[in-house]
Amino acid sequence: MNYIKKFFIVLGLAILSQIGMAVYGGAKGFSLETGAHKLSLLAVLILIIFIVGNIYLLMYLGKKLGNCRLFI
Repeated sequence: MNYIKKFFIVLGLAILSQIGMAVYGGAKGFSLETGAHKLSLLAVLILIIFIVGNIYLLMYLGKKLGNCRLFI
């Protein structure tokens, strides 16, 4: 039972790690649809903050669950 629980925790963390790239892809697609070839500076800064926040959340959850031994 413990193995199944850890498997789903790792699976959830892996899915959570992909959210940043999905948001970037959506923002880039929206930007291209509107005719802009580049993202605006504000959009890039928001994406950077979102992705860094996502990384922090992954590290926090990994440490809290005992799966991340790198920063302990």
